[in-house]
Amino acid sequence: MKEPSTPLIDVAIPLPVDDPFSYHVPLDKMSLPRRGARVLVPFKNREILGYVVGTSKENPSLKTKAVSQLLDDGLILDEAMLALTKRISEYYCCSWGEASEIPSACGEGGSPTRSRMVGSRSTCRLTPPYSTRRGKR
Repeated sequence: MKEPSTPLIDVAIPLPVDDPFSYHVPLDKMSLPRRGARVLVPFKNREILGYVVGTSKENPSLKTKAVSQLLDDGLILDEAMLALTKRISEYYCCSWGEASEIPSACGEGGSPTRSRMVGSRSTCRLTPPYSTRRGKR
């Protein structure tokens, strides 16, 4: 449960959900995360990695959970990358959190989980797996 006048942040989580979720930041435990930082947040019955995509207005009727941990001091996604991942999520009909994992899986920051890295190798490949030579076969 949040205390009065605690800041709220919007967190995009890498699951197939529509909108970012609002969480409150316990300022006695951590500093206010900036847009583009990674945080650990409770979601249903587990904790999940999420990306801070904005701040929310204080809403007394909104019950929010607290951010568990700030994972990075710096930014993982800058403003340009946040805009790109938002556009990717709209174009490809995936969540903003799922699109935000693409730069991490390709080595642009952070360390993705082993399963995410294995699943994303083909996405990060710079050369096609087939021959591009034209000629007689």
